[in-house]
Amino acid sequence: MSKTMKAIRKLHPDKGLEVCEIDIPSPGPEDVLVYVEAASLCGTDLHIWSWDEWSQRRIKPPLTLGHEFCGTIVAVGDRVRRAAIGDYVSAESHVTCGMCYQCRTGQAHMCPNTEILGVDRDGAFANYVTVPEKVIWQNNRDKLPPHIATLQEPFGNAVFSTMNQNLSGQSVAVLGCGPIGLFTIGIARAVGAKHVFASDVHPFRMNLATTMGASHVFDVSHQASMWSRRLSKPTAVTEWMSYLK
Repeated sequence: MSKTMKAIRKLHPDKGLEVCEIDIPSPGPEDVLVYVEAASLCGTDLHIWSWDEWSQRRIKPPLTLGHEFCGTIVAVGDRVRRAAIGDYVSAESHVTCGMCYQCRTGQAHMCPNTEILGVDRDGAFANYVTVPEKVIWQNNRDKLPPHIATLQEPFGNAVFSTMNQNLSGQSVAVLGCGPIGLFTIGIARAVGAKHVFASDVHPFRMNLATTMGASHVFDVSHQASMWSRRLSKPTAVTEWMSYLK
């Protein structure tokens, strides 16, 4: 195996990214080294590329981007217990400390010491990435090809937020039909939501929302002012209520 790899990195505190040749990382005692077969682009990566206000506060270059990925384990640390070379895996992007109050009481998603792949530590827009064994998910390659397996991290966000309440028989609004919003539509339908209303400004995404099972999809790019006027009238209430029957 070569000692270097290609990586997409934020090298300087300004707009843009660069493709670099860097050393392949070595896994720590409890880490695995994954050969990346697929990686997904998240809105967070676009924020880092554009170097917006959030990125300026949070990101400390140099940094390799990417936190949604899948691949094959090619090396393991000395204290890795279950993962093995050759395993086809994805990973949770949030690496928690395991020691704070939140981690010890089942609230690890609120860990104040969380490090996010591609945000606080080098990520997966590279040929190889190291991650702790504790965040590894085992995949079935026959059921989850790479272009699907890489989507589990954002899909998990949609599952967690949607399943946090009982949606059976309820009406649900999904504001924004990006990947997580589209996943949410399908999940809400699967758990028995009666109506799923969706909104966006991109025709391609609105068509996907319909495919995912949205009851009604609203183009807010040109309807926002129209609806704001209508909602000031009693007839608007009747019109909206008709959708709920």
